[in-house]
Amino acid sequence: LSSGAAVPSEDTTTPRFISTDPSKPSVIQFAAPLYLCTEADGQLVVQVVRIGDASRQASVSYATKDASAKAGQKYVAAHGTLNFEPGDTVREIHVELLQDERWDATLEFGLALSDCVGADLGLYLHACRAKIIDDDSYPTNNYSETLKGISLMIEYVKMNLGDRVIFRDTVKHIMMDLLKGMYFFLTLYLTIYLIDVVLAPGEEEEKGREHLEGEREGGGKQEERRMLLSGIDATARFLARRLHEEGGEEEEGVEFMTHQLIIPHHR
Repeated sequence: LSSGAAVPSEDTTTPRFISTDPSKPSVIQFAAPLYLCTEADGQLVVQVVRIGDASRQASVSYATKDASAKAGQKYVAAHGTLNFEPGDTVREIHVELLQDERWDATLEFGLALSDCVGADLGLYLHACRAKIIDDDSYPTNNYSETLKGISLMIEYVKMNLGDRVIFRDTVKHIMMDLLKGMYFFLTLYLTIYLIDVVLAPGEEEEKGREHLEGEREGGGKQEERRMLLSGIDATARFLARRLHEEGGEEEEGVEFMTHQLIIPHHR
């Protein structure tokens, strides 16, 4: 050894890629921690290797696991058991990839080994990751070679609305905005209708009422009229205040003249 080389101590723990169990003289693990593929490959092949004594039978279970890539959208979920016959040192897992025309960033999913029989699982390589590199153009394949003006913006909108989550939330926000505007105009219309139609007497009726009031003696009728006007005034103020509150901060500058709402045909 050179003077600069490190000498391991005698009690150094035996690495996991060498089995310490005499009844399991081999280790089963993935051949690599990361696998790369493109969407156009159609299939990902992952190798599982057995290191050590290969003279016995062994088996191990495997399963895929979602990450940013989802089963049924970017790949087909896979699970099963790999059997190593005497002399076998390599087995393969085949995962089908799903092709689409929608652009995505590089997505990944995982694979894991479990339930190993006749061998030990690797300490670190009992799990691995697989990255799927998208082969579509951004925002859509219509512009894989050229980019042009407003048409590019249209394709970008199509790309976003093609996502179910984005489309659902977009429709939800549009409907809520429309309902808010409809509620405001309906409330405003009903308020105007209340003042101009329900609470406003006709011209002939108004003249007849004034004539009758002039002939009546005592102040009882005037007191009733005063109470009625007070009630109408309170109602108009309440409606105006509710409209102002519903308008929120965006309509902070809008102010209703509540003292004019009780006068027919004047707003």
